[in-house]
Amino acid sequence: MMSVTVDWPAKVINVPQVYLQDKGGGIYEMDINQFRLALRDLEDDETGIAFLPTHDHNPEVVLSGTTYSRMVLIINGYTITFEDGQYAVNIKGANSNIADVLNLNQVSVRSFNAAGLITDVGGGFTLTQEAKNEIAHAIWIEDLSTQSPKYSASERLKTAADGSERTFKTQGEYEAWLAEQEE
Repeated sequence: MMSVTVDWPAKVINVPQVYLQDKGGGIYEMDINQFRLALRDLEDDETGIAFLPTHDHNPEVVLSGTTYSRMVLIINGYTITFEDGQYAVNIKGANSNIADVLNLNQVSVRSFNAAGLITDVGGGFTLTQEAKNEIAHAIWIEDLSTQSPKYSASERLKTAADGSERTFKTQGEYEAWLAEQEE
């Protein structure tokens, strides 16, 4: 497998498509911990040792019994270029600033940073209750601007609460109910 390379004078980190894990359907995944270790290997080789470090790494931290996720920050003016092509890359395993230092091309890079990202005992990720509450609130007040008429999720439920205590599981079910009300 081809590995990550660095154009040291240009400060460009190159990620070949074959370095990524193919998840099927044009979706690839990049494990940030594996990526940062590959960069560290390049930094301490004969060529890389003369240049500034590519990134900072903050490992997982346990605070009051909660394990907060690792963080990887690309620093010192380095940028990242994924091999050009029509595919998407999901960044997993840590919070990072990769999306901020990306050289744009046809590749869609999806970074899943979260302020409340914590690591569960099984090695996966979960959200703190505070983060879950913030997401639920955002969805509840979100303007569903593609709807006609335009309602927030809370307004949609209020509209539906006509005494029948009806709930809607899908947008289509809601629209059918609205059509019945207009007849």
